[in-house]
Amino acid sequence: MAADERVERENASRPSIVLGSAAGPEIELDGARVIYLGGTNYFGMSAHPEIVGALREAVGLWGISPGGGRTTSGTAAPHLDLEKRMETLLGTESVVLSASGYQANSILLEAFRDGFDACLIDELAHSSIREAIAAAGLPPVVYRHKDVDHLAALARGIRADGKRPLVCTDGVFPTDGALAPLDAYLSLAVEYELRILVDDAHGIGVLGEHGKGTPEHLGLKPADFLYTGSFSKAFGVFGGFASGPANLVERKEESGTYVGATPLPAALAVAARRSVDIVCGDRSLRKRLQGNAAFVKEGLRGLGLEFPETPMPIARFLVGNAKRSRALHDELRRKGILIPFNRYPGGPGGGYFRLAVSAAHTPGQLEMALDTLQKLL
Repeated sequence: MAADERVERENASRPSIVLGSAAGPEIELDGARVIYLGGTNYFGMSAHPEIVGALREAVGLWGISPGGGRTTSGTAAPHLDLEKRMETLLGTESVVLSASGYQANSILLEAFRDGFDACLIDELAHSSIREAIAAAGLPPVVYRHKDVDHLAALARGIRADGKRPLVCTDGVFPTDGALAPLDAYLSLAVEYELRILVDDAHGIGVLGEHGKGTPEHLGLKPADFLYTGSFSKAFGVFGGFASGPANLVERKEESGTYVGATPLPAALAVAARRSVDIVCGDRSLRKRLQGNAAFVKEGLRGLGLEFPETPMPIARFLVGNAKRSRALHDELRRKGILIPFNRYPGGPGGGYFRLAVSAAHTPGQLEMALDTLQKLL
């Protein structure tokens, strides 16, 4: 291979964004400080001094590695404490931690795979759900995105064949912040005797008066569903959880993911517990996040930009076409504003801006970002 071809391939494979500091409202990028309007650190908890302090102290006590699997010697007191805390928050009978939010769906589906004959899955559902269905050996049946009528027709057909379907969906679709119509799905569940799995990685902590996620926002309860989530979004730490009926505790060892994966380090469980207490105990954080999101969305619309309306602090948009948007992304970056330009499933194929606001952003930072964007349009 020629040297110039090798360099071109290496450059193409490198990530375009390499942070030089912790993710936050401002980051270090290419040796400069820039305002960051992306990611999922919705409350800025990843650098919160209380959480960092709790983690630092816990590492001194618990070390870094769990030293074993949960079924041998890897369960520590902080794991049980965090599971109990999440059971109390969600009002569910059982919570099982996972090493990542991505693994939570696999644990749940593998644990209960003998209770279902097929999975009805939203066409834009997260890849962790798709892979969990495959790992559980259940046949997927895809329904159109958020299409209640199509889901009902498929459920009716499956039930007519005497099969037991599980509906699988994101609570919040992360590309544009759209919410699944969980209230309508629950009505179908009653009519067709369905169970529903909701991956609420982006909703938990952000939505609902008490931070109980998409169900609470819609006037429902997390206990109405098989429910999974992540500690890496609103809570700014790491790890995930699966929640469900009481027999999840008994069935969890049916999951190869649970048995075979190294668990969440105990020190991170301590940090996640502290973050859950802060985020879900301080409603002013959600009010600040909502205020920041409303300010930015109003500013973007004032610039003539269009995006779906959702209660999430997310705005997905294009400026002209994908080529123009990519060029604008580079211009903004040079001016000290980073709004990631993504090519992620569920959005326009050529890519799009996914702007995400944090409660940690200051009014000055948000005004500067909007002013810079206006000058470049």
